[in-house]
Amino acid sequence: MSLAFEFAGAVFLFWFVGRLVDGWLGTDPWAQVAGSVVGWVGGILHVYYATKERPRDNKGAS
Repeated sequence: MSLAFEFAGAVFLFWFVGRLVDGWLGTDPWAQVAGSVVGWVGGILHVYYATKERPRDNKGAS
């Protein structure tokens, strides 16, 4: 459940930063789109690496 909130948080955070940048630069909605894409990619990579199975050491197994 925690990974779901971290993923959603990453998307929301980067979208929100993009929204602020759009407000300052008047480039609506391009920074929001870019922020959303960066948030999605970052969130997916975070979930991938957090759930990636570590190599098992089978030494000592009977």
